[in-house]
Amino acid sequence: MAFSNFSESKTTDKNGKSIPSNPTTLFANVSSLQDMIIDKLLEEKGKGTLQGLLTYIVRDKGISDVARDVMLNHCRPRFVKHLCNLVVKDKKAETKAMLEVYPDLMFVENEERVQDHVKRIIPRGLSAYRIAWGAGADTMLKIMDSLIDKIPRGRELASAQYKEQFPEAVSESKQDTPQVSETNSENRTTDQSTPKSTGNKPFNFDALVAAITADEFKEEKPNAKTNEELQKFRDYFNPEGKVFASGNHFDKEAFKKALEIYRQNFDPWNWKQCNLFCRQVIGYFERILPACDFLAVCKAGGLISVVDRKEAVPDGDISLNFGSYGELGFDCFVDMYGLALGGRVRCGTVCRVGRMGGVDLANYLEIKNQSLETLSSGCRVQLRLGA
Repeated sequence: MAFSNFSESKTTDKNGKSIPSNPTTLFANVSSLQDMIIDKLLEEKGKGTLQGLLTYIVRDKGISDVARDVMLNHCRPRFVKHLCNLVVKDKKAETKAMLEVYPDLMFVENEERVQDHVKRIIPRGLSAYRIAWGAGADTMLKIMDSLIDKIPRGRELASAQYKEQFPEAVSESKQDTPQVSETNSENRTTDQSTPKSTGNKPFNFDALVAAITADEFKEEKPNAKTNEELQKFRDYFNPEGKVFASGNHFDKEAFKKALEIYRQNFDPWNWKQCNLFCRQVIGYFERILPACDFLAVCKAGGLISVVDRKEAVPDGDISLNFGSYGELGFDCFVDMYGLALGGRVRCGTVCRVGRMGGVDLANYLEIKNQSLETLSSGCRVQLRLGA
């Protein structure tokens, strides 16, 4: 079923008013017909997948250029939404397949909000390219970067959107504090709130560290003061229901600070104190990592395989991994060896807690930072040239 096969016929509406009989014009003017045709094409030509439909529309030689443009204009929002969902889930292979067919999609603004696995809200109006930058998805960004030159003015568009994601990128090099906006259950469906920066008020770990240090862990449990400070920590960093309109989706500097605190207190703290901090502080940060990093931490073979053996992080089922990890609540931690089995995280009562427990996490974050710095340098150069 292709536009070239549509038969010409004279058509009138119920009031006798003439409706354009040219099939392409008819498609462009009758919304119910648009949806009917696209659904049919999705089933027959796309084999039920948006990737298949996109490939058919862009590459089928039986479709005229005019018909192709009309169909792309109608389907573009659907394609962009799907692409943005792939990016927040770090589905690299599927993202690459879509962009190789139609690379322009990476810069098109999504008309709907999306959510990641920890319910961060990415508001409408952001492109897949900006979402990848917000997540710090360096492998995804490398895929996009390899295709940018196929897009007219691609480098200019990339630099402009990079600046939109990190407004202070040219004047300041720091990009580590997420730009977030609080929402509640009544207004979570709106994306209109102006994001507020937490950059001037980084989380102060002092009260939490003092509480853990003073805690005697009677009956093998943290006391009320420690639990109170842990709740403050979780409330501060909990991404659920927050709108991430610009900046990073995850506070890497705070995570690195937590790893440093653990190393500094390994000797003065007893095993129970170290254990608690690993599980409920470092472990909590692990839980709210963007998908690209969460999959690396939960990779079978452990993070050490990524850091030391330079193994790639394959596409994974983020819902499967997160489900097993999330069900353990706040009392879990994945160490450098991963404790992963069959793609599902095995943690809880057994984990490696030691002086070097966070070294590979810190190294991994540094490697990621260097990779993103290299990718962003081209955007910053382009912005300076255009200034």
